[in-house]
Parts: sequence; C-alpha cells; structure tokens
Amino acid sequence: MGLRLNELQKVVKNVVKNERNIDSLRGEIVRTLGPTILVSRGLEKMAESANDRLDILEATNRPYEKIRPALLLKFIDSTSSEVRKLVARLLPESFLKPLMKDSDSAVRAATARRLSTKLVNEMVRRFPQDDTLRQIMKTKRLVEAGISVPDIDDEEFDMYGLEPLGGVFGDVDYPDLSDVWYDTAAIKIVNTYGRNIEEQWEEATVHQYVDSMASMGIEVDRQKLLDAVYDLLEQRADSVLEENSLNSLVSKLRLEETLVMPVVSETIDPVQTLLSSNYSPSEYIKKFEEVFSVKHAVSKNPATRIMLESPEQVKHPSSATIPSTIARNIDERAIDSYVRVWNSRNKTAGNNYYQLTWTPDIIGGLVNFHLELK
Repeated sequence: MGLRLNELQKVVKNVVKNERNIDSLRGEIVRTLGPTILVSRGLEKMAESANDRLDILEATNRPYEKIRPALLLKFIDSTSSEVRKLVARLLPESFLKPLMKDSDSAVRAATARRLSTKLVNEMVRRFPQDDTLRQIMKTKRLVEAGISVPDIDDEEFDMYGLEPLGGVFGDVDYPDLSDVWYDTAAIKIVNTYGRNIEEQWEEATVHQYVDSMASMGIEVDRQKLLDAVYDLLEQRADSVLEENSLNSLVSKLRLEETLVMPVVSETIDPVQTLLSSNYSPSEYIKKFEEVFSVKHAVSKNPATRIMLESPEQVKHPSSATIPSTIARNIDERAIDSYVRVWNSRNKTAGNNYYQLTWTPDIIGGLVNFHLELK
C-alpha cells in the first residue's frame, strides 16, 4: 500500500533535515578538529576519524574548540555507536545522562570518563559485567583520594626481578596484530609526538595510546609497540648521522674549493617565515607550494555523479613534502592554513560542492591531499 502524499512529504522533509544536520556537523568537525578528518565517506567513518583525532589531541594536551551542544544532541540517538561515542566525548557533562544507559560498552566508557564518581557508580550497578566501567570507577576513586594511578612499573616482580608477575603467568591475551601494524603505529606516534621536548615522552605516549586502544576493546602489546618506536627513532638518528658524517663533510669542502671562510648565519625556519608574513591568499598559496614542494594532479570532479553532468577535470594539489625531518606543530598549522585558503578561493570561484583535505602519509615527511565532496 503506497504512502499518502502528506506522509511522503513528511518522509522527504525528515531526510532533507537529517542531511542538513549531517552537513552542519561535518562543517563543525572540520572547523574544530582540523581538515584532516575524513568527511566524505559517510557519517560513521567521519565519526571514527574524529574520534582518532581526539585521541591524538587529548594525548598531547592540545586544545580544540567546542561544537554547539544543540547540534550534537541531534545525534545522541544515532544508530551508529561510533557517532554516539563522539557525542559522548564532545557534549557538556550536563547532557550526558541519556548515554549512561547506552547499549555499547565503548560509548558507556567515553561517557563515564567525563562523569562524577557518583554517576559512574550508578552505571556500574546498571552494568555489573562491564569491566571497563569498574576500572574507570577504580581510577576515579584513586584520583579523588589523591593516590596516583598504578602503572605497570608498580606491579610486583617475579623472584628474579625480570618482569611483572602478569607477564610471568601469561594472563595478558594480545591479539594477532602483525609486525607491520606495530611498525605503522610507531610511525604515526613518532610523526605526531616526536617533537615533544620532554624526557621519556615515548613511554608516556605509548602508555596513553595503548590505554586508548584498550577502551575500544583492542589489546596492544605495550612493550612491542614501544620497541617499534625506539627502533624507528634509532633508524632516523643513524640516518642523520650518516648524512652528517665526516666523509660527507670533507667531500663537500673539496667540491667547494674556496679560500674564503664560510659565513656562519642564523638558520631561518621557512615555515615560521611563511606563517609570520602577511601574505595575500594567492601569495600564501604560491609561497607554501614552494616551501613544501607541492605536486599537483588532475582528478574527476567528485560532484559530477550528483550533478548528472559529464566528468569535469579538476586540477588540485596531490602531495607535499614537509621541510623538516619530522612533522611539527608549526608544519601542521601551515598545512591547515593552505587547505583553508585553497578551499576559500575554490568557494569564491563557485565550486563550493567539493573541498580539499589532507592526511599524513604512512612514510614520514610526506602529506597527501584529497579532493572530497562536501
């Protein structure tokens, strides 16, 4: 039996309204968390990418702007647990009570971390089999009592003092994560946190990363990941030493064959100069592409399948090379500004149905650009 006209109109209005809400959320996430979020692969993938970005920002204590609660509340009953988890992490605490009863353990964990001990205790009583909730409750009580949360280094050791008792009895069940996975995760960690000037940042960062993965139900071998990070740092250090070896220096001096003493000048950071200069949008794009050695490509317009037009070819940036050895915060700011200026110029030209985003390449020092439908 077909729908009546007024019922059909109501369904269409709801679909259009939902799409508008998703578009608004997409714009807010890009504005607050940066253009590295994948926003063109559906609501759930966008939420997953945003949650990964939040893990990085929270692990490095980097601030981010807030999203309007009224917009987030429209997704509090989403069928996707990844979306509800994102809402639980971004909504103000006063709006989180409906998520205390969520059927997904990851959503409940994200909610519990932001609530008071009293409310978390209510969640534990409601879900007595949820081990993650009990652990969060235990941690909150220790913090309230002024006791530091015990680390793996605080566990009792075996009679030879070689490893924690947990490792002796083999009660930790690690999943079958390949060596490639650990190497890839190490590259991401070093590229993201490697500029940290604090001592022993590696142990603290890996500890936070493993805890974050555990909250999603994925157990990672902490020591294996830490070893992968150290191996990568050692490889990069050896590479730098090799480049600056004595033989290389002698060869360069012989090639120069000059009798004039070289002038020692202060090293100028081209990225800092780029950000501090008052360039116009066109000048900034030109200077950025020179500093970051931007390469371009021609791709099919991602909106042609919706506009029912013949494929339109769009020239856009495809990749860039970071001037420094590893990606720094200032490099990310420069890339964000470049993408923002490029999209603004594209919108002014009337092409506001697609935008440029960027993601770090798995190989350190590279950046990939993507043309995505808004």
